[in-house]
Amino acid sequence: MNAPRQPSTKLARPDQPELTNAVAQRDQNAPVSFAQARDKFVGQLDMGVVQAIGKGMDPVQFKRSLATVLNETPDLLKANLTSLAVAVLHAARLGLDLTPALQLAYLTPFNVSQKINGQWVKTPLVKMMIGYKGFILLGRKSGMCDTVRARVVYANDHFEWEEGTAPRLVHKPTMGERGDVVAAYCVADMKTNGKPAFRVIGVPEIERARAASRGAFEMVYENGRKPRVDLNKPKADSPWTTDYGAMAAKTAIRRFYKDMDLTEFRSLATAIEVDDAYAIGSRIPAPTAITGDPVKPPEQLSPTDEWGDDVLFGTRDEDDEQHETIVDASASERE
Repeated sequence: MNAPRQPSTKLARPDQPELTNAVAQRDQNAPVSFAQARDKFVGQLDMGVVQAIGKGMDPVQFKRSLATVLNETPDLLKANLTSLAVAVLHAARLGLDLTPALQLAYLTPFNVSQKINGQWVKTPLVKMMIGYKGFILLGRKSGMCDTVRARVVYANDHFEWEEGTAPRLVHKPTMGERGDVVAAYCVADMKTNGKPAFRVIGVPEIERARAASRGAFEMVYENGRKPRVDLNKPKADSPWTTDYGAMAAKTAIRRFYKDMDLTEFRSLATAIEVDDAYAIGSRIPAPTAITGDPVKPPEQLSPTDEWGDDVLFGTRDEDDEQHETIVDASASERE
């Protein structure tokens, strides 16, 4: 007696179009692994990174650092990929390695709330925030400073500073309990004239920077009304809460740079412009190549994204109420 015939397990042949199409549809709908998504994204950005990469940065090492941060924060690939690409290209243009341990720059997921057809809808995006170590590196690489240092002053420290024709700064930290933060400062040895220069900021100026940072406080949503920032509810995971001293130091560095004439130091001016835009939730400038020409991410990154370029590159009409956009502080911000 013959054994029953077993179902064929052969793949469809080219002369079986209906089966071939079914297999193709199955493969198309198969879930994509994280490694596949990561490698595809890095590969799509290859030419943009090469065009945008800043002075002194190796494109291969930069792409390794990108892969590292994607491995450590997989949710970045769940956000709007155009926003992720823009953030990556800005870091590349500034020559900032994304390896988290270096603390030069961070890719951070966050949300925006958009009013579309009368409804507020959250959309996950990605921003690139420059760490205070990144700003120190940029100051040295720009050629403006030989060294850049930032320190925090506490209530029990000995601190004196004077402006005028003979500016001076003396800071002697106490070895005991230092008390609360009362100031922060940045001091740099300038290449332009060979002299040191400094900038001191007090708590009121630090707090104004904190209030302007949309990642520092909780967002409040009330029955479909326009979301608002609640300055009475600091975010528990914001660095303004977890590492106030580092944020104060970064603010001092930024204020120092802003006081300088950056006409001949365009990389620093660009860094401040980009960091400001991400921190306060304004429109993000388009990334540029080393030649100054704009570099846009590949269009295929976000084929269903109807508003990405508008919000990210600032082309939307400010009066378009149907697409009003608010930065949501519901994601952590690492500055």
